[in-house]
Amino acid sequence: TQRLNNKDFDDYNTVMYGHNMNNGTGFHDLHKFRDPEFFNENRFIYIYTPDEILIYKTFGAYIFTNAHILYTYDFSDEDGFQSYLYLINSYPADNYDHSIEPTTDDRILTLSTCTNSESTRLLVQAKLMYRAACPYGESGEVPELIFSEEGLPKEDTSIIRK
Repeated sequence: TQRLNNKDFDDYNTVMYGHNMNNGTGFHDLHKFRDPEFFNENRFIYIYTPDEILIYKTFGAYIFTNAHILYTYDFSDEDGFQSYLYLINSYPADNYDHSIEPTTDDRILTLSTCTNSESTRLLVQAKLMYRAACPYGESGEVPELIFSEEGLPKEDTSIIRK
């Protein structure tokens, strides 16, 4: 994550930057989210930390300005975050799922990588849907979660909390 973000993924907007490497590494594959079929078939992002598993659902993939998001937009309070949400909700997008429209009660993840233009970046954004606290067993293994057809853990999975 960016130094401006807390490492607990609890900021209004956690931003992760990665290079679009020509050899296919880094965030190169983020560009696949511009394809509607790929976007619809790959809706979940799983983040594993030492303490949690975080599950996000993608709601947008689009070309944005090259502005440094955390320096340019105010995420210090709910009003600043709301202004940013209005902006991205109205921004022209390759793929944007308005049924997942985040609110100020939500936390979002922004994955950002370069494009072929110095003035733009590709953003893939997702809303935090679930957090699994203390997901690791005594020997360090990740427990097997039981997922629904929608890609989220089933409600009867005991470690999941919203």
